[in-house]
Amino acid sequence: APNVQIESMLTRAELALALARVDECQAALSKLETLSKQIRNDQGLLKGHILRGKMIMQQDDLEEARAWFEHAHKVAQTLEDPDLLSRAKVAMAGWFERYGDHVRAQHMLQGAMNLFHRWGTHHMNLASRARMINQAVNLWCARGMHTQAGRFVEDLERISLAVGLPGLNARVDWAKGRVLLAQGERT
Repeated sequence: APNVQIESMLTRAELALALARVDECQAALSKLETLSKQIRNDQGLLKGHILRGKMIMQQDDLEEARAWFEHAHKVAQTLEDPDLLSRAKVAMAGWFERYGDHVRAQHMLQGAMNLFHRWGTHHMNLASRARMINQAVNLWCARGMHTQAGRFVEDLERISLAVGLPGLNARVDWAKGRVLLAQGERT
C-alpha cells in the first residue's frame, strides 16, 4: 500500500539523517515527496518537508530550515491535523533552541504539548510525542528547570511502559541521563 511505503521512506530518511548520511536522507525524501504528490498524501508530503528542514538545519543553513518549518506549520494549521501541527511546532522549537531563543522554543514546545493533551493518542503519534518530550527535557535542562524536566521524564516512562517499544525505552534512558547530567552540572 502506498501509505505504508510513505511511512517506510520517512523512517529510512529519519534514520539516514540520524546517522548523518545526508545523501541517503535526500534520496529517501525525494522518493517520499514524489510518491506523496502522486497519491495526493498531504500528510506524507508535510512530514517530508519537516524532515527536509531538519536535514537543512543539520547542514547549518538555519534560515532555509526555518522557511521549511514555517511552511510546514502553516500547512498543518490549514489541514487541521494535530499530529502534523505538533511535529511542525516541535521542529520550530528545535530551530529556536538552536538559534539560542530558549523562550520561543519553550513556547513552541508547550503549544505542541497542549495539542497532545487536547487531542490525545487517537489523533497523535506516540513516537512524535516521545520525541517532543525528549526535546522538552533537553530544553528545560538547558534552562536549569530540572524539576520540570523530571516531570517530562515521568510522562515518557508512562508512555514507554504502556507501549513497550525498545525505541521508547531508549528515549527514557536518554532523558533520565540528561536530567542527571544537568543536575550534576548545577552542583
